[in-house]
Amino acid sequence: MATTPPSALVVWKPPAGFGLGVMLHREPFQCSISVLNDPPELDEPTAQTSLAEVAATALRVADARLGLATTVHPLQAAAAGDAAASAGPISAAEPMMLAATVRTDVGVIWASPSYVRAAITGNVGSAILPGVESTRRGFLSSAGLTGLGATTAAAGVLLTGADQAQAAPAARAGNSVAFHGAHQAGIATPAQEHLQFAALDMVSESRADLRDLLRTWSRAAALMAIGSVIGPVETGSKPAVDTGEALGLRAASLTMTFGFGPSLFGSGGNRFGLAGQRPAPLVDLPAFRNDALKASISGGDLGVQVCASDPQVAFHAVHELIRLASPVARPRWLLAGFGRTGNSRTQSMPRNLMGFFDGTENIMVEDAAVMKKSVWAAGPASPAWMHGGSYLVARRIEIELGKWDRTGVSDQETTIGRRKSTGNVLGSIPLHAHILLASPGANNGAKILRRGYSYLDGIDQALGAPAAGLMFLCYQRDPRSQFIPIQRQLAARDSLNKFIRHIGSAVFACPPGASAGGYVGEALLG
Repeated sequence: MATTPPSALVVWKPPAGFGLGVMLHREPFQCSISVLNDPPELDEPTAQTSLAEVAATALRVADARLGLATTVHPLQAAAAGDAAASAGPISAAEPMMLAATVRTDVGVIWASPSYVRAAITGNVGSAILPGVESTRRGFLSSAGLTGLGATTAAAGVLLTGADQAQAAPAARAGNSVAFHGAHQAGIATPAQEHLQFAALDMVSESRADLRDLLRTWSRAAALMAIGSVIGPVETGSKPAVDTGEALGLRAASLTMTFGFGPSLFGSGGNRFGLAGQRPAPLVDLPAFRNDALKASISGGDLGVQVCASDPQVAFHAVHELIRLASPVARPRWLLAGFGRTGNSRTQSMPRNLMGFFDGTENIMVEDAAVMKKSVWAAGPASPAWMHGGSYLVARRIEIELGKWDRTGVSDQETTIGRRKSTGNVLGSIPLHAHILLASPGANNGAKILRRGYSYLDGIDQALGAPAAGLMFLCYQRDPRSQFIPIQRQLAARDSLNKFIRHIGSAVFACPPGASAGGYVGEALLG
């Protein structure tokens, strides 16, 4: 007598053969499975075995054992364009992968658009599988499984019934930005709408701890960038591995960018033996005229820029990164931002809190030649481990909105150098207008990639106005010839100075991107 068809079958790859299970029940983003066989039962794959063939084999076994016939159709089981995808009820789509610890007969599966992760209940912990290529060899060579508290992990495919496909949430990796690549994401990425910026100080003085932290951050960031949790959310009496506030949300163009502050290289002591590898452009920023810097919101051994189109996705990412850093590092300061600076031709030009367009003369990330000349670090100024990275200057700028709001529009326009409503340059620009003093023509051609965000910090009781400002972020090839001379001129002559104060400051060397399986800063830390 045929068994009632389950809504889904799960196949995973233990050290030998394949495991086969039936989905018992499902909830959003998770379900339970029952193990049907003791591996090995299915044949070991070869270099010519496709994902579609693995799926088809699993269906044959399931049909023989459960009488499923063709009532179960795999979802996202075959590599796109794979010739084998035309055989049987296999649909050509992006592969979904599975990592599982096979300790008991019940597990929990977390679905994501690029792979599926499973952790067995009973306090075993979670397993993490990096995304793999949509090719035969990509599937077969997807070794290097890494765990945040994981034990035995394995690769496989998720086979889902038509009803499960109807009930499944939309792919969470929609609008995702790859974490791995030649450059770190979040620099040449069109600016998202929301920011979380954190600076942390190392508590440990162990170079191995620093290396492990960057490795852990990179693994977690790669998962969150595609909309995945970093571990189990339902953990009973034990703390969750993932805090869960991004469950059900898409990847939201999430990017996480890591940087190293001057103090990591020896300011105050050569804690990690890195003093000899400090890049020359990573200078301690000089004091500028009218600075009102607060130590509590300045500096930091490590900088973390998190940006996303969803504020909760951004918060989840910085929340997890701070948690994962403990007890090796502790947060020094944190600021949430909104309202991007324009840096891409693919987006409309935004306005800042003062009501003016912001980003009109910015570097556009689509200008590869300008990015190469002005943004990406290279020799001889920067050491090899920084080639392809960039130097980030972060300045928290307080705006006296109450004073600005009481200023006539014509005076506001002469301060900036543009019409407020249209953004057009004034016919006669005052010598101390902001756009004139900040322009490349007034700074020996120097350009910076601005990536700032507005912020709100309660009420300015003295003025009865919002206490708000700009989290000014800019990337460049060398701050010594870009940000520093530009800011010196602005600090000395800019008409805008009577409305703003620089209250926080930091500078970070952001290394190049990490390769799949690697981590940010690997060329420096080994």
